[in-house]
Amino acid sequence: QQINLEANRASSTQSAQATRPLTSRAAAMSTVTMVQSADRVSLASSDYAPSRQSSTPPVTIKSIEVRLKPSTKEYAYFDNIERTNTEYFADSQLDATRPPPDPPVDYEEKRRERKKKMVEPPVSASSTLSKESKDSSTPSEPMQKIPEPPVKIRPQAIPKDEKPVFKRNPYRQTVTKKTRTYVVDGVEVTSTTMHVLGRQQNLQLRRQEMQELKRVQREESRQIQELESQASHQNELQEKKQVQEKSNMHRQYEMDMDSLMRKQKREIEDAERLQEEELRTTSKRLKYEQEKDLQAFQNRLKQEMKIMKQEVEMLPRAQRKDALKHRKERAEEMNLQKEQDFHVQLRMNAEASIARMRAKHKEKIAQLERQFLEQKHMLLRAKEGSEWELEDKVMSERYVLHRRLLKDKFFLLRTQMLARQQKELQQAQKLHAREEEELIRALATDRKRLPKMLRGEAKTRSAMYKESLRISMADPSGGDINDSCVASTRPRRRG
Repeated sequence: QQINLEANRASSTQSAQATRPLTSRAAAMSTVTMVQSADRVSLASSDYAPSRQSSTPPVTIKSIEVRLKPSTKEYAYFDNIERTNTEYFADSQLDATRPPPDPPVDYEEKRRERKKKMVEPPVSASSTLSKESKDSSTPSEPMQKIPEPPVKIRPQAIPKDEKPVFKRNPYRQTVTKKTRTYVVDGVEVTSTTMHVLGRQQNLQLRRQEMQELKRVQREESRQIQELESQASHQNELQEKKQVQEKSNMHRQYEMDMDSLMRKQKREIEDAERLQEEELRTTSKRLKYEQEKDLQAFQNRLKQEMKIMKQEVEMLPRAQRKDALKHRKERAEEMNLQKEQDFHVQLRMNAEASIARMRAKHKEKIAQLERQFLEQKHMLLRAKEGSEWELEDKVMSERYVLHRRLLKDKFFLLRTQMLARQQKELQQAQKLHAREEEELIRALATDRKRLPKMLRGEAKTRSAMYKESLRISMADPSGGDINDSCVASTRPRRRG
């Protein structure tokens, strides 16, 4: 009766849902309800009941309780799969008693219970039927439970706190682990099964691998950018250092040149001042000497006049006056001419002395200038030599820095290539492991389905054989066909 009620409930629910469009949540609920009802019917049928031998006493099963442990933690998807190396078609596996199929997992059970607690359900006919069954049933008979119709709950009755935070991905794989206890031929058996619900997400896994590779690529670009920033920073520091050294060198040589120019100017000014003083003293000395020579010359002329007067006095008295006058005029003219010549000679001597002194001074100044010019040229040559040395040093430092940066870059690229290779190798290993686990899971599923397939194939072959016998037999009566089938199925005894 319970099986019929559940089947009617499933059919009514399916017909009601087929007439109106459902949301994703309602569709999922209806699918779970249909699967539950179908599984209950299949559990109650005799096809899935374990075969009991005639020798063993029957055991009355009071109740089989299937307890589903709520999975509140994440499971390792493929860690608990049993991997056996037994033969594919083993006789022990074919003859072993298999447990009934696992009931489906209802993930919305807790939410429905919370909704039922929040919303008071209306009085239904199932409660009255259950009360009547309680009154009418005896204590020895098991209690029949009539399922209640589903309670319609409006979305407004659900509080905000109870609404799901995220939307469940329909392609997400879910691993459920169930432990069931049942009795087979009087022996209590406990089986633990694990189901992987949902299809394999090759696209999602590939997308995850691509995201990991993109993450690795972003990390590589970040490392390369960081290395380039460090290289540019080091280049800037090196450029600043080189510019600072060059500016310091130029400043030092400019200071040396300025000091040399100031020293040259000071020494030339001192030399000119000394020369002017020497020229003044020399001119004074020459003037004094000229005055002295002029005085001596005038004294000599006076002495000559005295000698001339004495000579005139030695003449007779009558001739003295005319001779004195005549000789005096002649002597005065000659003395005047001699004095003029003497002045010219003195002036020429003074000018020659001063010219010689000036030439000597000019030569001394030129020597000083030549000496300072040589020092300036030496300083300029030293500056150019320092610039060449600094340029050579700069080029060598740049070469060393660029070689080190290039080595660091290639070392980083090598490290990144090794890391990328390791990541791709890990992804390939994971892919191979997933494929191997899928093959193992498919092998286990095929092993479970093999006996049923063999039985179905045997039934099909038997039916085909019966049909062929019926067609080939001349007698259409069914008894001979059955007898021939039984005779054909009996093993032949060797005589």
